[in-house]
Amino acid sequence: AHKLAYHNTLVLSMEAELHSDLTARAIPSADLSRSLAAWNETCLQRHIQAARTERHVAVAAMLAAGIDVLLCDATVVLLRPVVAELAAIPADLAVQRDAWPEDPVRKVGVAANAGFYYAHGTAA
Repeated sequence: AHKLAYHNTLVLSMEAELHSDLTARAIPSADLSRSLAAWNETCLQRHIQAARTERHVAVAAMLAAGIDVLLCDATVVLLRPVVAELAAIPADLAVQRDAWPEDPVRKVGVAANAGFYYAHGTAA
């Protein structure tokens, strides 16, 4: 925000560690980690998790049927056709790197973003 000359900005930090780091750098931050933890215990969050799981189960069924799948969240904006390029990647699965959730990142060093991936079908 500073580089773009935006003033009166505030980072809504979803984890206490990020809030502490930003505060130490004199970047205005609000610690929302407790709010996020409380939200994660709600019925709505469990419903969202169930819906996300259902889409991956559907993808697994399509892959088992031999269908290649590009899955992306509604927030993904493709600026050009990408399916041919993704299909040409010599791998069964191409995923976007992510830095969240924290536990896999700390244990493995990276996480996969389940909101954008391309997978090759595996029908026999």
